[in-house]
Amino acid sequence: MSVDWSGSTGYQKLLAAVEVDEKRDSAHRYQEKLAWILERAEQYAQATGLDAVLILDTWESVRDYWYMNFYQDSKQPPLEDVRVFDTLGDAIASFDGRGFRCPSCKGVSRSPYSCDTRQLVNGKLCDWKVYGFFVTGVSIFTKDKMMVERIFRPIAWEAKEEVEDGKD
Repeated sequence: MSVDWSGSTGYQKLLAAVEVDEKRDSAHRYQEKLAWILERAEQYAQATGLDAVLILDTWESVRDYWYMNFYQDSKQPPLEDVRVFDTLGDAIASFDGRGFRCPSCKGVSRSPYSCDTRQLVNGKLCDWKVYGFFVTGVSIFTKDKMMVERIFRPIAWEAKEEVEDGKD
């Protein structure tokens, strides 16, 4: 897939930032990071059917800190590990209002990000978070936001996955 980045405002912004960094410091591999970012936008385009330029432009429109930290596997993971939805509303509909499985206490949390089950784990209330050092949960990508979000596994998906895996 060959993308023409010349009309991309996101690419122009990103390239300008790389060029500034290269003039200041030659110790880092800024061009390698730029190539990684462009490749990841192309991967997302192939997996979602969206335009790679639109994806990069959207990412750059929300990026408000250094690109070397913004663009990482944790924020733009490979999409083979991500469920893709057209809209956030479609993702929410798939949750079916049944809550989310906390990976620590195994209880059902109302929050997709932070355990609110009030179950005890090792003598204290579970307060597990989906973010942080131990990456847990599942990733979703919504085409309307063009970003990946990490959440606890929706309860509604558990039964469906068991059927798909032949466990039912």
